Order: sequence, then structure tokens, then C-alpha cells
Amino acid sequence: MLGKVKDILGIEGVKIEIICPDVIPSDIDQIDGMIKLTTVREQEVKSIEIRLIEKYARGRKDKRLIDEYVLGEFVTNEVIKVIPGEEQLVEFSLDFARAKSAMDKLQEDSIVYKGLISVAKFFKKVKSTHRIEGSAKVKGTKLNPVVKRPIKLRG
Repeated sequence: MLGKVKDILGIEGVKIEIICPDVIPSDIDQIDGMIKLTTVREQEVKSIEIRLIEKYARGRKDKRLIDEYVLGEFVTNEVIKVIPGEEQLVEFSLDFARAKSAMDKLQEDSIVYKGLISVAKFFKKVKSTHRIEGSAKVKGTKLNPVVKRPIKLRG
């Protein structure tokens, strides 16, 4: 009985970890890495999904707006048996497109506006952060394992 409850809730189930670079240079639009799966009890992973997400915040106090954009996604439907005491490694290659606001495009194109736009961004408190999220669908589990990891995109 207790074993079934643990299976449904994902307790002592599959743990997921993403192994990839912490910083991505501006000339690269692909993240290559590995997904490490471990478990205490034998389980079966039905699919894995990895996403690169940008959190774009601007404004101050009550007028603060926050949006999240998915820049790229990797999905595999390969069935993987995860055995206790062994690490299962799955390679992934996530292609993504960098999102640029109208202000960013204008800042890149014009030397004259570069400084002005930097000042405007400072006063509007514009900030972008990126993270890579991974989740695995495990057979017989309602609460699937999820991992979130911050990542820096240069440029």
C-alpha cells in the first residue's frame, strides 16, 4: 500500500539533473548537454522534455510586468528503464532562437541610440533572465520530476 502511494506521488522515484554549460556565448544558438536520471526503485521513463525559458521583466512596483517566453524545446519519447544504483545518461541538443525586443534591435542598429536606450532600460528597470527546465514523464506517477537551472545567454 505504502509503495503504491510513493509511486503515485513520485517519492523515492526518478530524479532528473541537467548537465550543460552555465554560460552560452552570443554566437551559439544550440545547447548541447546531458540528462542524468537516477532512482532508488526501478522505474520507466516514458518521455523527457527540456525547455529554454526567458523571463522578461520591466517596470517598477505596481506597474511591473513579467512575461515568460519559450526560446527552444527538446522532446524525446524514448522509453528508458532506470535501474537503482545506475545513472542513465541521455544526450540532448536544444536549438533555440534568441528573442530581441524592439529596443534591443534599435540599440544594436544605431550607435547614436545605444546610450539613450541603455539609460531608458535602466529607468524602466528592464531585466531578462534565462533558465533551462527539464521534466520526465514516469510510468505510474502523477507528480513527475522537474528540474530548473539558471543559465546565462551572452549577447
